[in-house]
Amino acid sequence: MKLIPTLLLASASFFLSTAAAPATTKTTSTAAKTSATAKPTGTGAIGTNCNIVANHTVVAGDTFSAIASAAKVTVDQVTFVNPQITNIRLINPGDVIHIPNSKCVAPAAAPLAEPTATCSNGTATTYTVVAGDTLIIIAKEKLGITLPALQAANPQITDPNKINVGDVLNIPLCKNQGTTPATGSGGKNSTTKAVQMPTRRETVFEIEARSRRSEIS
Repeated sequence: MKLIPTLLLASASFFLSTAAAPATTKTTSTAAKTSATAKPTGTGAIGTNCNIVANHTVVAGDTFSAIASAAKVTVDQVTFVNPQITNIRLINPGDVIHIPNSKCVAPAAAPLAEPTATCSNGTATTYTVVAGDTLIIIAKEKLGITLPALQAANPQITDPNKINVGDVLNIPLCKNQGTTPATGSGGKNSTTKAVQMPTRRETVFEIEARSRRSEIS
């Protein structure tokens, strides 16, 4: 008979200990998911809130990304409201860049193709390094040429990672600024022709003189 109270007491103790134990739950951090699915500031249809709030006149050393960053907007937003800029790597001092509302809903710009040009179509023959410049930024974003082309034009730059503000770089131009001497079959032949020209003219004069003398006689 004493066993029954003992069993009842043991059962009650087990029940109480089970009820008091906290339930275990799995917690998943949403920080990563939130950052991965973060949306741009602007929402709505493309073109929403894209009113122009300022204009920026390009100065030497400017890049599209630097202009956008200073205005606290994205490159995509600035690109969207400046359709007149066909290549954001090629902007020149004096160009006017429109700055949109920071809530502008702009489409993602197509990735820029790597430049393949080995010479610049501009007129400037030199470029002076400004703060924030790197050789690759100067080549791709400011001149629209390949890095090897810029390096070839500047053999004095032994380390492309070390350029200083104030350094003057040579710009490889597509158009030859000098005069190209005429060439025939060779330099010597061209010179010979130049010397012979008067001789041929003299011969013509002599022929005319003979003709006149024969007519008189």
